[in-house]
Formats: sequence, structure tokens, C-alpha cells
Amino acid sequence: MLHGSCLCRGIRYEINGELADALNCHCSMCRKAPGSAFAAGRGSAPPIFVC
Repeated sequence: MLHGSCLCRGIRYEINGELADALNCHCSMCRKAPGSAFAAGRGSAPPIFVC
């Protein structure tokens, strides 16, 4: 089980289950959002993500 939150702890989450493969996206939108060369992500099936 993974737990996490934003830095102010206003939003918390936990993931119960397997995660999908990690990915790095280099499209223009994913470069612009974080101000970086890419955005990293990892997906999960909707039933295992709890806010």
C-alpha cells in the first residue's frame, strides 16, 4: 500500500494494489506543466485509488 499527499497535506491518497508501468512523456503539454523536459507518471486502475 502506498500513501501520499500534496505538500500542504490538503489532499491525501492511498493506493491499494498494483501500479502500471512508469512512463515519461515528452509532448509539449507535459513539458510545459512542470517546466521540465518531460513529465513522469504512473497509472493505476480506478478501484485501487482512494482520496
